[in-house]
Amino acid sequence: MQPEVFQCTRKQMTLTVSGCTRLHEAANKPRAPDPWLGMVACRGCPTGAMHRTGKMPNPMETISAAMRMLCPRCGRISDRMIWGRLCASCDARHAEALRGRNSKGSVPKLTHLLHPEHVAFGSGDQVKLVHRQSVTSLGEVMIGMVKSALTPVTFGLPRVFWPSLVRSSPHRPWSAQYELSI
Repeated sequence: MQPEVFQCTRKQMTLTVSGCTRLHEAANKPRAPDPWLGMVACRGCPTGAMHRTGKMPNPMETISAAMRMLCPRCGRISDRMIWGRLCASCDARHAEALRGRNSKGSVPKLTHLLHPEHVAFGSGDQVKLVHRQSVTSLGEVMIGMVKSALTPVTFGLPRVFWPSLVRSSPHRPWSAQYELSI
């Protein structure tokens, strides 16, 4: 009996179902495969997941798997995310900014961009207020929340009053008390 053969859509190759299953299992271990291996294309592949489990994968899981490799600050794809949050480069620059000096002893430019953000985050039937202290933008907070979500999410700006948190910030909205509303 001839094994079932199909054309893989992620990479131009012909595979058997059992071969696809083995490649998908090997590629989706906690540690990512080396970039020069052919199975890198199988990481997060919905076809491989379907062959392995026998059922169609949740579309949010595939989006979440793809988003896990995206750095919310710089937008680069990285297999190595520090604390599941930032790529290694952005994490090093963030540590320098929090410390107040870089390796040359001067104040990093990122120091002046970091500020707190607040956003209402809805996932499923729950809504919660998310506060992040040292971020560069609201988009960074939103991408960080989507990375961990397994259901469709919604965002809104909460109706919040707060005093100026960073008086020396170059961001104009942070220099005075103001109200955010939906």
